[in-house]
Amino acid sequence: MFMKNSEIKNFLLGLDDGSPYSQQIGNQYYPGVRRLTTTQRLLVGMKDAALGFNLASSSVRARKELPVEIAWSSVRRAYACLKSEARTRHCDPACHEALFLGELDNIPFQQKLKAYLCSGLSYAEIGAELGLSEEVVILYAHLFFDFPERRDYQPFVQAVLDPQSELGIMPTDFGKLEDPGLLLMNLAYRFGPEALAKTIGQVHKADVPSPEVTLVNAQSAVLASAELKARLGLLAPDQAEFAMLKALSVEKAKQEHCHQGFRRTTQTRSRVRLTTGRCKSTTNQPTESCRNSSESHLDNYGVGRGNVRGRRPLFPRI
Repeated sequence: MFMKNSEIKNFLLGLDDGSPYSQQIGNQYYPGVRRLTTTQRLLVGMKDAALGFNLASSSVRARKELPVEIAWSSVRRAYACLKSEARTRHCDPACHEALFLGELDNIPFQQKLKAYLCSGLSYAEIGAELGLSEEVVILYAHLFFDFPERRDYQPFVQAVLDPQSELGIMPTDFGKLEDPGLLLMNLAYRFGPEALAKTIGQVHKADVPSPEVTLVNAQSAVLASAELKARLGLLAPDQAEFAMLKALSVEKAKQEHCHQGFRRTTQTRSRVRLTTGRCKSTTNQPTESCRNSSESHLDNYGVGRGNVRGRRPLFPRI
């Protein structure tokens, strides 16, 4: 278990103003302010998705020990690795891998990883999707993006998914988000891992197709991408998905029209056969009512009644 929102709140309330993390908050968000208020510490700390790494790194930079109140093992492991990199590289490779993933050079991969951490998958499932061990995923989340542990606190969720308040209270148009990382996180949070996998062109492990149907699924993947973009308001007329989706809709309408016409024809013919068969008597001579019924059905095919000019009566007069 890692830091829950209630634990973080209690920790921030008791945090000393001279602590390295408090000084980092002041320098970054409140420059020139001598003493942070409790509200200022809570406003920043309760929305800090990388709280674990910031606690460890600020103490290392200040050459101070971690506060004794920090009992979270992930933070203490990161502090030890940052403080003595050479000594810990072989005894804690998972932590060093997580720290490496958090570096600025790995932002494209971080965007995918953070999006999956918003999708609702377990740490083990995310590791299977991205080729990472479960331990590395857990350490990365605890240090740089502890969204899974803190998603029950809506101010935190809002600060992570919409930091500039671009989407508003009712997020419907994700096209407003210029940051691709934010777009992926919102997509994963609201539509799940399957939608995320289709968006980034990655096959969701739970839906891996057999080799025989890979080519067939390629068209389905393009159409699914088009449908998803349309739902998000991101589908433009000049995109290939738009043309394919339009062509499919036209073809589907044609097939539906032909199917309905064939069904009406088949049903009418069936009624004619049923009525004609029901009208035959033991002497194979139709009654007057049957003759009228059959002639009525045959009118649907353009066959006139017996008194129409140029046509012989369908049934002989009895």
